[in-house]
Amino acid sequence: MRLRTVAIALLLAGGLAASTPARAEPAAGTLWTDPATGIAFVWVPGGTFEMGCGAGPGCPEAESPAHSRRVGGFWLSRTEITQGQWSRLMETNPSKFRKGDDYPVDQVTWEDAHALIAKMNTRGSGTFRLPSEAEWEYACRAGNPTDPYCGGTAPDAVAWFNANSKMATMPVATKAANRFGLFDMSGNLYEWVEDCWHDSHAGAPADASARTGGECLSRVLRGGSWGNYPTLVRVTTRRSDSDVKCPFIGLRLVRER
Repeated sequence: MRLRTVAIALLLAGGLAASTPARAEPAAGTLWTDPATGIAFVWVPGGTFEMGCGAGPGCPEAESPAHSRRVGGFWLSRTEITQGQWSRLMETNPSKFRKGDDYPVDQVTWEDAHALIAKMNTRGSGTFRLPSEAEWEYACRAGNPTDPYCGGTAPDAVAWFNANSKMATMPVATKAANRFGLFDMSGNLYEWVEDCWHDSHAGAPADASARTGGECLSRVLRGGSWGNYPTLVRVTTRRSDSDVKCPFIGLRLVRER
């Protein structure tokens, strides 16, 4: 009798588990604001995309070969981290262009970025990190495989670059967003991602994990900056840098669910 009772209980438990609906994924572009820090995040839904550019004279070796990557859904900060957000958490401001709380924080080193993440992981609601390079490009493309810039075909509409920036950072979210509601992924500041630098995409994994093996003498920056020509604020543009302070480098963060 006891075994029969246990069996019935297990069956009922299984039935209840089967009938419990899975937590629905947020809609693309859903906005969530961290209550502790005030940093706004946008939901980037999962999917598969072609990363990099194809072979040809317009595709540098560093941006090739084009390859398929599989990305899970994640929260990405709506804008580059601003000077106001950084100062409230870190009680410092490393920026060269100290022009106001709504300007992106610049002169952020790799170590600085991880110091902010450590503070976020004690103060914020969730777990925070840098995006992988695959996550960054997927979020930038926002489901459109042909746009040359993060949000469209006209750089002046979506990016701050050398011809319109007055050769300095500009306030965040003052150009058009992409389809996920993300601002300034092209231009304004280069953004750190988690990956170590590789000279091409050859050997990249099929998922969205960061490439962190090897000597890792430098890290990857994405998105271009206020000082670049439009050709260097494209979706696929990537460059490497070591842990140095530069007024064209900032960051944005991922929040894991």
